[in-house]
Amino acid sequence: MTEPTAPERTDRHSRAAFQFGIQDVLGMFVLVSVLLSYLRPFGVPVILKLTCLVGLALLCGGAIGLVARRFSEAVFWSAIGSILGYLTIVNAPLSHWTGEYVWPMLGGIVGAVAAAVSGKKARYRVAYCSLLGLGLVSLYELALLRFTRDSADELVCATAGSALLAVVVELAGRFERWTSVPRHLIAIGFVVAGIAVHWVALRLAPGL
Repeated sequence: MTEPTAPERTDRHSRAAFQFGIQDVLGMFVLVSVLLSYLRPFGVPVILKLTCLVGLALLCGGAIGLVARRFSEAVFWSAIGSILGYLTIVNAPLSHWTGEYVWPMLGGIVGAVAAAVSGKKARYRVAYCSLLGLGLVSLYELALLRFTRDSADELVCATAGSALLAVVVELAGRFERWTSVPRHLIAIGFVVAGIAVHWVALRLAPGL
Protein backbone atom coordinates (compact mmCIF):
# COMPACT_ATOMS: atom_id res chain seq x y z
CA MET A 1 0.00 0.00 0.00
CA THR A 2 1.41 3.36 -1.00
CA GLU A 3 1.88 6.21 1.45
CA PRO A 4 -0.89 8.85 1.05
CA THR A 5 0.27 12.05 -0.58
CA ALA A 6 0.30 15.39 1.25
CA PRO A 7 -2.95 16.61 -0.39
CA GLU A 8 -4.67 13.34 0.60
CA ARG A 9 -3.51 13.66 4.21
CA THR A 10 -4.69 17.29 4.26
CA ASP A 11 -8.06 16.29 2.86
CA ARG A 12 -8.48 13.57 5.48
CA HIS A 13 -7.54 15.98 8.24
CA SER A 14 -10.06 18.53 6.91
CA ARG A 15 -12.84 15.94 6.88
CA ALA A 16 -11.94 14.81 10.40
CA ALA A 17 -12.26 18.38 11.64
CA PHE A 18 -15.97 18.27 10.74
CA GLN A 19 -16.75 14.89 12.33
CA PHE A 20 -17.74 13.55 15.72
CA GLY A 21 -16.64 10.17 17.00
CA ILE A 22 -19.00 7.66 18.60
CA GLN A 23 -17.29 8.26 21.95
CA ASP A 24 -17.96 11.99 21.69
CA VAL A 25 -21.67 11.41 21.01
CA LEU A 26 -22.06 8.88 23.83
CA GLY A 27 -20.10 11.14 26.15
CA MET A 28 -22.46 14.02 25.41
CA PHE A 29 -25.42 11.81 26.32
CA VAL A 30 -23.78 11.04 29.66
CA LEU A 31 -23.03 14.71 30.21
CA VAL A 32 -26.63 15.70 29.48
CA SER A 33 -27.94 12.99 31.83
CA VAL A 34 -25.74 14.22 34.67
CA LEU A 35 -26.78 17.82 34.09
CA LEU A 36 -30.51 17.08 33.88
CA SER A 37 -30.33 15.02 37.07
CA TYR A 38 -28.86 18.02 38.88
CA LEU A 39 -31.26 20.59 37.41
CA ARG A 40 -34.46 18.57 37.84
CA PRO A 41 -35.19 19.94 41.37
CA PHE A 42 -35.12 23.48 39.91
CA GLY A 43 -38.17 22.73 37.79
CA VAL A 44 -39.12 21.85 34.24
CA PRO A 45 -38.91 25.48 32.95
CA VAL A 46 -35.21 25.58 33.82
CA ILE A 47 -34.57 22.38 31.85
CA LEU A 48 -36.57 23.63 28.86
CA LYS A 49 -34.72 26.95 28.82
CA LEU A 50 -31.38 25.18 29.02
CA THR A 51 -32.34 22.91 26.12
CA CYS A 52 -33.34 25.87 23.93
CA LEU A 53 -30.26 27.90 24.84
CA VAL A 54 -27.85 25.04 24.21
CA GLY A 55 -29.55 24.49 20.85
CA LEU A 56 -29.07 28.15 19.91
CA ALA A 57 -25.48 28.06 21.12
CA LEU A 58 -24.85 25.00 18.95
CA LEU A 59 -26.13 26.88 15.90
CA CYS A 60 -23.76 29.77 16.64
CA GLY A 61 -20.91 27.38 17.34
CA GLY A 62 -21.59 25.51 14.12
CA ALA A 63 -21.47 28.73 12.10
CA ILE A 64 -18.20 29.75 13.76
CA GLY A 65 -16.78 26.27 13.24
CA LEU A 66 -17.67 26.24 9.55
CA VAL A 67 -15.91 29.55 9.00
CA ALA A 68 -12.82 28.40 10.92
CA ARG A 69 -12.95 24.83 9.51
CA ARG A 70 -13.03 23.44 13.04
CA PHE A 71 -16.69 22.46 13.13
CA SER A 72 -16.45 19.55 15.56
CA GLU A 73 -14.36 21.41 18.13
CA ALA A 74 -16.40 24.61 17.90
CA VAL A 75 -19.75 22.84 18.30
CA PHE A 76 -18.43 20.74 21.17
CA TRP A 77 -17.10 23.67 23.17
CA SER A 78 -20.09 25.87 22.38
CA ALA A 79 -22.23 23.24 24.13
CA ILE A 80 -19.89 23.09 27.12
CA GLY A 81 -19.63 26.88 27.32
CA SER A 82 -23.39 27.38 27.19
CA ILE A 83 -23.92 24.76 29.90
CA LEU A 84 -21.33 26.36 32.18
CA GLY A 85 -22.81 29.78 31.42
CA TYR A 86 -26.26 28.58 32.39
CA LEU A 87 -24.98 27.13 35.66
CA THR A 88 -23.76 30.59 36.64
CA ILE A 89 -27.28 32.06 36.55
CA VAL A 90 -29.45 29.21 37.86
CA ASN A 91 -31.21 30.54 40.96
CA ALA A 92 -29.09 33.71 40.89
CA PRO A 93 -30.44 37.26 41.30
CA LEU A 94 -30.20 38.99 37.92
CA SER A 95 -30.33 42.70 37.19
CA HIS A 96 -32.59 42.02 34.20
CA TRP A 97 -34.55 38.95 33.06
CA THR A 98 -32.65 38.87 29.77
CA GLY A 99 -29.52 37.89 31.68
CA GLU A 100 -30.90 34.36 31.87
CA TYR A 101 -30.40 34.13 28.11
CA VAL A 102 -27.35 36.33 27.63
CA TRP A 103 -24.87 34.49 29.85
CA PRO A 104 -25.43 30.98 28.40
CA MET A 105 -25.21 32.40 24.88
CA LEU A 106 -22.04 34.26 25.81
CA GLY A 107 -20.54 31.01 27.09
CA GLY A 108 -21.51 29.21 23.89
CA ILE A 109 -20.05 31.84 21.57
CA VAL A 110 -16.84 32.25 23.55
CA GLY A 111 -16.41 28.49 23.79
CA ALA A 112 -16.76 28.14 20.03
CA VAL A 113 -14.31 30.99 19.35
CA ALA A 114 -11.81 29.55 21.83
CA ALA A 115 -11.91 26.24 19.96
CA ALA A 116 -11.78 27.90 16.56
CA VAL A 117 -8.55 29.80 17.28
CA SER A 118 -6.76 26.83 18.83
CA GLY A 119 -3.89 27.18 16.40
CA LYS A 120 -2.92 30.46 18.05
CA LYS A 121 -0.75 30.79 21.12
CA ALA A 122 -2.57 30.40 24.41
CA ARG A 123 -2.15 34.02 25.45
CA TYR A 124 -3.68 35.21 22.19
CA ARG A 125 -6.66 32.91 22.63
CA VAL A 126 -7.26 34.18 26.16
CA ALA A 127 -6.93 37.79 25.00
CA TYR A 128 -9.32 37.30 22.06
CA CYS A 129 -11.94 35.61 24.22
CA SER A 130 -11.74 38.12 27.07
CA LEU A 131 -12.15 41.01 24.63
CA LEU A 132 -15.02 39.18 22.92
CA GLY A 133 -16.80 38.68 26.24
CA LEU A 134 -16.26 42.31 27.20
CA GLY A 135 -17.49 43.52 23.81
CA LEU A 136 -20.62 41.36 23.68
CA VAL A 137 -21.75 42.23 27.20
CA SER A 138 -20.96 45.90 26.59
CA LEU A 139 -23.27 45.84 23.56
CA TYR A 140 -25.93 44.11 25.64
CA GLU A 141 -25.65 46.64 28.43
CA LEU A 142 -25.70 49.55 26.02
CA ALA A 143 -28.63 48.26 23.97
CA LEU A 144 -30.96 47.07 26.73
CA LEU A 145 -29.87 48.24 30.15
CA ARG A 146 -28.23 51.59 29.41
CA PHE A 147 -25.45 50.77 31.88
CA THR A 148 -27.04 50.36 35.30
CA ARG A 149 -25.14 50.39 38.59
CA ASP A 150 -24.52 46.63 38.21
CA SER A 151 -22.99 47.01 34.76
CA ALA A 152 -19.40 47.32 35.96
CA ASP A 153 -19.65 44.04 37.88
CA GLU A 154 -21.19 42.30 34.88
CA LEU A 155 -18.49 43.58 32.54
CA VAL A 156 -15.78 42.34 34.88
CA CYS A 157 -17.52 38.96 35.17
CA ALA A 158 -17.89 38.71 31.38
CA THR A 159 -14.23 39.51 30.78
CA ALA A 160 -12.90 37.21 33.49
CA GLY A 161 -15.34 34.42 32.70
CA SER A 162 -14.52 34.49 28.99
CA ALA A 163 -10.80 34.40 29.72
CA LEU A 164 -11.34 31.50 32.13
CA LEU A 165 -13.31 29.54 29.53
CA ALA A 166 -10.49 30.08 27.03
CA VAL A 167 -8.03 28.74 29.60
CA VAL A 168 -10.29 25.70 30.14
CA VAL A 169 -10.34 24.97 26.40
CA GLU A 170 -6.56 25.35 26.21
CA LEU A 171 -5.91 23.09 29.21
CA ALA A 172 -8.39 20.50 27.97
CA GLY A 173 -6.68 20.38 24.58
CA ARG A 174 -3.25 19.98 26.13
CA PHE A 175 -4.45 17.36 28.60
CA GLU A 176 -6.06 15.38 25.76
CA ARG A 177 -2.82 15.45 23.74
CA TRP A 178 -0.62 14.52 26.69
CA THR A 179 -2.75 11.71 28.13
CA SER A 180 -4.96 10.59 25.21
CA VAL A 181 -7.98 10.93 27.52
CA PRO A 182 -11.03 11.53 25.26
CA ARG A 183 -12.32 15.08 25.32
CA HIS A 184 -15.83 14.02 26.29
CA LEU A 185 -14.45 12.69 29.59
CA ILE A 186 -12.62 15.97 30.12
CA ALA A 187 -15.84 17.88 29.36
CA ILE A 188 -17.84 15.77 31.80
CA GLY A 189 -15.21 16.56 34.43
CA PHE A 190 -15.54 20.31 33.84
CA VAL A 191 -19.34 20.19 33.95
CA VAL A 192 -19.30 18.11 37.14
CA ALA A 193 -16.88 20.65 38.62
CA GLY A 194 -19.27 23.46 37.60
CA ILE A 195 -22.16 21.63 39.23
CA ALA A 196 -20.11 21.16 42.41
CA VAL A 197 -19.20 24.86 42.53
CA HIS A 198 -22.85 25.83 41.99
CA TRP A 199 -24.02 23.42 44.71
CA VAL A 200 -21.47 24.77 47.21
CA ALA A 201 -22.38 28.37 46.33
CA LEU A 202 -26.07 27.70 46.96
CA ARG A 203 -25.25 26.18 50.34
CA LEU A 204 -22.96 29.02 51.40
CA ALA A 205 -25.15 31.81 49.98
CA PRO A 206 -28.72 30.58 49.41
CA GLY A 207 -29.75 33.83 47.72
CA LEU A 208 -26.90 33.68 45.21
